[in-house]
Amino acid sequence: MKRMADIGTVLIVVAALCAVSFRGFQYYDAYRKSQPQFVEDWEQYSLAGVRVGKDDAPVTVVEFLSFECSVCARAADYMLDLPNRFGDSVQVVLRNYVWSEVAENAALAWLCAAEQGRGPAMYHELFWNRDQLGQKSWTDFGAQAGVDDLDALRDCVVTRAPHQKLVADTIAAHALQVAGTPTFLVNSRKIHGFSSDSAMDSIIRQELIRARSR
Repeated sequence: MKRMADIGTVLIVVAALCAVSFRGFQYYDAYRKSQPQFVEDWEQYSLAGVRVGKDDAPVTVVEFLSFECSVCARAADYMLDLPNRFGDSVQVVLRNYVWSEVAENAALAWLCAAEQGRGPAMYHELFWNRDQLGQKSWTDFGAQAGVDDLDALRDCVVTRAPHQKLVADTIAAHALQVAGTPTFLVNSRKIHGFSSDSAMDSIIRQELIRARSR
């Protein structure tokens, strides 16, 4: 009986140690994820995409997005408004990271609209009518976004003309180890997700200070 009791005690101690170790790992993992991540070659990710703002802005915010992403939709107005919030100090570069046929077709429609100078407007329309993706025609989205040549937009989507741009975005997203959308680069600082306007403003101000101190 004593031997059984000793074994039971050992098992209890081992279980307790495992629980403590697991909890410690959880705390460490949460701490690690909360720390800023920096990407040395960040500038290469800003060379392609739909651009809003001045090219020579000291801070560039790159977003990898999907039009089916609810958090991306929540960040959409903020992203388009960044050059107004920070003036010539911030430019935005929008890139795709899609995982479904609907999101891919939406991305193609967006890039086709961007070729007619309506990229930001189409970005807004696709996000704010996200529940109609795959149901409403891309030319209807384009009309709402102010695209002039809707026939050209339709042909562009049907022929998948900007497909290589999507491929380039996907390759870039994999190189950056994007695990989900939205993922941002604020200059060299990598941000997972979007919590609030004020939190992103704070990060951008920090990067402005860093950029101006160089």
